[in-house]
Amino acid sequence: MADSVSVIIPAYNCASSIIVAVRSVLSQSKKNWELIIVDDHSTDKTWEVISELAKLDGRIKIIKTKMGKGASAARNTGIKLASFEYIFFLDSDDKIHRDCLMLLSNALVEHQADIAVSNQVHIKKAVRKDVVFFLENTLLDKRQIDEYIQYYSYAPYSRYMFVHCWGRIYLKSIIEKAGIEFNHELSQFEDVNFNLQYLSTISKCVVVKEKLYEYVVGDNQNSMSFKTGSCGNIVNALWLAFKPLDSFFGVGLSGDAVRKVKINAIGGMLMVIILRLCRNFMHTFEFKNIKIILDISSSAVFLDFVNQRKPLKGESKILYWSSRSKIPACVVIAGMIRVLYLKVRHGY
Repeated sequence: MADSVSVIIPAYNCASSIIVAVRSVLSQSKKNWELIIVDDHSTDKTWEVISELAKLDGRIKIIKTKMGKGASAARNTGIKLASFEYIFFLDSDDKIHRDCLMLLSNALVEHQADIAVSNQVHIKKAVRKDVVFFLENTLLDKRQIDEYIQYYSYAPYSRYMFVHCWGRIYLKSIIEKAGIEFNHELSQFEDVNFNLQYLSTISKCVVVKEKLYEYVVGDNQNSMSFKTGSCGNIVNALWLAFKPLDSFFGVGLSGDAVRKVKINAIGGMLMVIILRLCRNFMHTFEFKNIKIILDISSSAVFLDFVNQRKPLKGESKILYWSSRSKIPACVVIAGMIRVLYLKVRHGY
């Protein structure tokens, strides 16, 4: 059937969580799907668990890689093995609403769209938070998609509908025709890079108002894309991840203007990373987090960012001021203060 869905789960050391994810697929009201689980050379009982799950339903296909290559390679493998036009990514510790595949595929058919996204629920330590992109079913045309990405590049933490690859249906024909794939060089931000490539080639996006995807928020050390890395690795990864922004800003802007757009996007993400590293340090007291913050706050791209942009509403002014001081230690202190404020005010 034309609207059949290939669900792809990249799996790595997730024996204790993947059962819930698979069961959410088995319980779908839409029946024309296949589930492809790519075990990226797990060292726990993941392969044994998914082997037993595959016995439950002939629509479940499992494959084990010979060596761990990360989430990007696992998803690319899943795309190549997919039998159907509709591609849906699900992470191994998340789950989907029973009507997820039906509502998303129906929306694609009804609006002849190129991608279908839904609202979400984020779960952190048993606390559920609704994440709503649009209050009603919404169809975005090419101009609106471009505007969304342009705003995202200015405030990447506030417009994050296209940050992740899970919880949406892509078209395999578009992926193959445009030569789109997850970049193997990226162990983080690979979703952003994939989405920017995809969105630059399409003309319609439909957003479904129902909250169909449940994302478990956590610092999962076994996550296939969990990697803090050094400051240099982070900055280089961000430059690579945001490279497709050229497609959205290249026309009518000089090379220097496009570079400023990328600096703004990268700097905004580095601000978020600084806060996450501060939070990690407060939980673990691992000083590698502090070192990375010190390196980020003294990096050229971060200093360019804080000097070319004023803090937006809701952003930490003290973090900006401390960053402009060019005293890295002040950034660490400001970051800790901000994390404490968010924890008290919002349960950050």
